[in-house]
Amino acid sequence: MSFDLQVFELIHSFVGKMRVLDWFSIFLAEYATYLIVIGGIVIILLNGSVRERIKRLLVGALALVLSLGIFGQLLHFFIARPRPFLELGFNPLFMDTGAAFPSRHAITLFIIALIVFSSNRKWGYWFFGFALINGLARIYAGVHWPADILGGFILAAICFYAIRAIVGREDKQKENIVKDIPQSSDMNA
Repeated sequence: MSFDLQVFELIHSFVGKMRVLDWFSIFLAEYATYLIVIGGIVIILLNGSVRERIKRLLVGALALVLSLGIFGQLLHFFIARPRPFLELGFNPLFMDTGAAFPSRHAITLFIIALIVFSSNRKWGYWFFGFALINGLARIYAGVHWPADILGGFILAAICFYAIRAIVGREDKQKENIVKDIPQSSDMNA
């Protein structure tokens, strides 16, 4: 038995034992996502200068496009991993469609956590925790394998840091160009 299946069965084995836990898992896996995203955007907009906020939002948006819109779609197409409830033949706590790997929720929430972390480390740790709890709830509900969540986190981090490096390099080039422009005081001397 694979490690992925063992971890899935351990987490999913509690389904149906307590209705309140099942309901809470559905809330965390489906609906809390919206609250986490909105909360993350508010924190991003409240920290740093206007330029820093715009840069963080731009990096996040580009990382989402790269990870969800390009690489995530390619992985969904080429790997096309079925969701646990389809592969193991049970009814999940809620239905989700499409390929399981990588988890789109994990990608989105991890990028939000990375952006929040880059603007406020204290809140960033909380948002990493929220992303992890959402991932565990989606495993518990039977709509994702543990590797789907981990793969989403890894893809999000790679895309976020790649975009941030590119945007950071652009900023340094602009700073060097501005330094090379003669100042009016230099021309009068």
